[in-house]
Amino acid sequence: MKFTSLFLSAACMLGLAASGFAQNAQPKNESPKKPGILGYLDPETGSFRILPNPSKVTPDSPAVAPTTGKIVFNATIALNPGLSPTAKLICTATAATSEAANLVFFTDFGTVAATRSGATATCSITLPYGWTLATPTADFMSLGFSVSSSTGVALPIVGATSQQDFTLKVPPSGTTTTQVVALSI
Repeated sequence: MKFTSLFLSAACMLGLAASGFAQNAQPKNESPKKPGILGYLDPETGSFRILPNPSKVTPDSPAVAPTTGKIVFNATIALNPGLSPTAKLICTATAATSEAANLVFFTDFGTVAATRSGATATCSITLPYGWTLATPTADFMSLGFSVSSSTGVALPIVGATSQQDFTLKVPPSGTTTTQVVALSI
């Protein structure tokens, strides 16, 4: 009985493996099938955008030197009198840019704890970046800064969030950009 069960199990496994290998079998007289057109659906326009074909990129095209720099966020946060004095305050900064023509996207971010002093809190975040942008003088960067509070991990959890966004031209390489942020939570 055990031998028969083992034999039938092995036959089933071989049958499944053979059918799996047959899925990719190609008749000898047919050329290999090519995948469809790679792309994405643009949510703003509803149109299909074709991704560039990597095989058509010339290997002799010059390498793009990265645009580098730092973005320094200095934040002052006015604290709501109703905010718990034990609430933890977390600051988060983001910097993002893209080149839609090349479908290249870059995002840098950082998170720190805020320092409380009476009715205010402060935090500073420095984001170093290195973006390989083909047209940095024409590109923009989106900056975001948020502060959130939380009373902890035990229920009930009470929290709040405040955010400020900015759009700036990408600065020349090697530049330190300082962004002053004033929020209340």
